[in-house]
Amino acid sequence: MMVYISYEEPRRSPLRIVLIILTVLLALALLAAAGVGAVSWLDNNGVLAPAGAAAPSSTPAPTRVSPLSPERAPANALPLSQAVASLYQANHGASVSATANDNTNTVFLVDVGHSVADDSILDWLKRSLLDVLLPHINPGIGDAPENSRVALMTFSDSTQIVRPLASLDDNAEQEGWLNDVGGLAVGGDGESIYNAIAEAYLLLVRENDQTRGNAIVVLTDGAADETGRAELVALLADSPVPNLKVHIIGVGAEADHASLQALAQATGGAHIYATK
Repeated sequence: MMVYISYEEPRRSPLRIVLIILTVLLALALLAAAGVGAVSWLDNNGVLAPAGAAAPSSTPAPTRVSPLSPERAPANALPLSQAVASLYQANHGASVSATANDNTNTVFLVDVGHSVADDSILDWLKRSLLDVLLPHINPGIGDAPENSRVALMTFSDSTQIVRPLASLDDNAEQEGWLNDVGGLAVGGDGESIYNAIAEAYLLLVRENDQTRGNAIVVLTDGAADETGRAELVALLADSPVPNLKVHIIGVGAEADHASLQALAQATGGAHIYATK
C-alpha cells in the first residue's frame, strides 16, 4: 500500500505580512530622504550640487550645463531663429551689425555631429533654416535679399554640399530647400570647424562670382579646436573671393564662444550667442 503525503506552502501569518510591508515602506522612505539630501544647494551656475560639498567660490570650476538654458545666456543673446534670419535678411534687426547684404552668396554651414542630437538642437536648427524661406514666400514677413543666392552644407565626420548656390525666388528651389532641410540627420562625431569652413570657402572660390558679396554662416554647438586653423588662415590671407565674411552662430553654453568670436571677427563677420 502506498501512502501519499501532500505538502502545502506554509501560510504567512498576517503579522509577517505587515512586517514585510513596513520594511518596504521604510526602505522607500530612506531612499527618498537620500535623494533629497543629494541636492542641497545651487552653485553660481544655478546647478544643483551634492550634499556636503563645499560652497562655491567666486570663480567656480567649469560645470557642464544644458546648452540651451536661457538663464545662462548673456543679455545680448538672440533666439536661434532670429539669429539665422539676422544673418540672411538684409537690414534685419539693429541688434546685428554685420548682416548679409542684398546681392550676396550665402552659404549656411550646419553642424550635424552627434552633440546636436544629444541636446535636441537639430530640430531647432531645421526650423530656423526653414525660416529663411519665409520672406521669399511672403514678403510681408521680412526682407528677402534681392539678387542673392543661398547654399546649404553640413559637417560632421566630413563636409557635405546638400544644396548648391541658387536663388530661393524660384519655386523649385524653395521646394528643394524645404525637403533637404527637413531631411537633415545627425551623423558622425564631428569635424574641425576650420576644415569645414575651408570647404565652404572653396565652394565660393569655385563659383568665382565677382558680382556679389559672399558670406558663410556657421551654426554650431561645439568647440573650435586648432585642427585646420593654420590652413584656413592661409586660404583666407590672399582670398580671391570678394567681400567674404564668416558669421558664426554659437548655439548654447557648450559652444566655444571665445574661439568662435575670434574666428568671425578675423573676417569682419558677426558672432552671435543663440538660444532656443
